[in-house]
Amino acid sequence: MRTDSAMWPDGCRGAVSLTFDDGLADHLRRAVPVLNERGLRGTFYLCPKGDDLTKRLEPWCAVFEAGHEIGNHSLSHTCSRNFQPANDPGPVGLEHTTLAEIEADLTEAERRLQELFPADGRSFAYPCYQSDVGEGPTRQSYVPLVAKLFVAGRTGGEYGFFNHPCNVDLHHLGGIAAERMPGTELVGLVERCVRRGHW
Repeated sequence: MRTDSAMWPDGCRGAVSLTFDDGLADHLRRAVPVLNERGLRGTFYLCPKGDDLTKRLEPWCAVFEAGHEIGNHSLSHTCSRNFQPANDPGPVGLEHTTLAEIEADLTEAERRLQELFPADGRSFAYPCYQSDVGEGPTRQSYVPLVAKLFVAGRTGGEYGFFNHPCNVDLHHLGGIAAERMPGTELVGLVERCVRRGHW
C-alpha cells in the first residue's frame, strides 16, 4: 500500500482540477484571465451546437492555444426531464434517450471539437452531472460509452467528496459544483482535499 507522500509527484500533497461547464461569456471575461495571471490551466467544457460554429467558438481558440483544455460537454446537453417544468414537454430528457442516441450525440460533438481544438485525448463532463439514460427497468449507465470515447469523464459528487488517486474511476470522476460558493468555502475544500492526499 502506498503512503500519501508516494501518491503525488514532486512533493505535492494533493490535486485540484478547475473545470467550467457550458462555455459561458463569464468564463472568457473573468475565469480565463484570472487563471492566466496565476499560471494555472483549467478545463472548459463546451457544447459545439448551432450554426456558424467557427465564429461562435472563435474566442475559445485563444483559450486553447494558451494551454487550457477544451473538453466535450455533448452536443445537445441532454439532462433529466426533471429540469423541465411539469407542463412543458420541452426537449427529450435522459429518461427517453438511448445509449445509441447518446453515442451519436457525443461522437458528433467530438468531431466538431476536433476541427477547432485538435487533441489526442479529451475529457468529458456529463451534462447536469448525470450519467444514466432510461428510467426504472430500462435505466442504464453511459459511463462505459464515455470510457470508450474519452480519457476521463467528470460527473458530480457529494459535498466534500474527493477522488482517491489510486482507486478513482477516471470515467466517473466526482466533482463538486462550486459556482455559488464563497472563496473561503472553496479554500476550505482544497485544504481538506490536501489533508487527505486526494484529488
